[in-house]
Amino acid sequence: MHLNGAQQSVLFRIQERPELLSDFEVLCASFEAALDEVERPVDLERTDPLGVVAIRSTVERGQIEIAEVATVIAVAWLEMIANAIDEAGEISAVIFDEDGVSLFADTRPLFLVAHDCGIGSAHARRAFARVRGGTKTVPRRALKLLRGIGAITGRKTRSNGRVVALKPCFAAHLARNEIARAKAGSVYYSLVAMPDGYVAQRVRKRRTVALIIKDDDVLDIVDELDADLMDGFDVPLVPCDALHETALAHFVQFLDEASEKKPRNTYQRLVHRAFAA
Repeated sequence: MHLNGAQQSVLFRIQERPELLSDFEVLCASFEAALDEVERPVDLERTDPLGVVAIRSTVERGQIEIAEVATVIAVAWLEMIANAIDEAGEISAVIFDEDGVSLFADTRPLFLVAHDCGIGSAHARRAFARVRGGTKTVPRRALKLLRGIGAITGRKTRSNGRVVALKPCFAAHLARNEIARAKAGSVYYSLVAMPDGYVAQRVRKRRTVALIIKDDDVLDIVDELDADLMDGFDVPLVPCDALHETALAHFVQFLDEASEKKPRNTYQRLVHRAFAA
């Protein structure tokens, strides 16, 4: 059970601040309770959070303590939050989905830690949602910890800009032919470059139970997408890099305009690929 360099840094900096340890222990306890309710076994013999020595607390049962699991997942979750806020430049509910996971930052390190603890992504998301509770962004305790170690600053508040360019490293979270995405609750609107032109799609998530092929062949819950073309969007241009920015301008105008036949498509935030200057 290993934390990467950024996650280890978060843990070290919390441990160096005695005034933060109480809040960190409460957060870890919240994760322990949430993960315990998930009722998923943890069955790995990985190393401790710093990757130094093997955890042998429950070798007899072939398991590691849920408290150890809660600690490393809490650290990975905090690092994900800091990364998401840093990327967005804001503390806002629109940068997280309903499970409290970043929509546009790289969440693979977080779920890799969960996987190494024997916890599937769907079960981890349920735990994150339980820890998040009814907060609009993330719990105040998490923000307090991140501010305390300087991972985020008090100056970061909700940005006035609703149209934001993604850094190249985060553009991979868009589909290969997707130019932009606007989140609207459980739905998002997508600008897609098709071979013969640009189209606008309304995409909905639906969850289904499916067999996920893993080491232990477990049944897990996965997200599937339903996509419908949105009537009224027309950009009669053959897609190319030089025209993506023009298509984006039409897409933003299309979402924001209302008519007798089409209501205004409300959304919280729109992100798009960065265009060459």
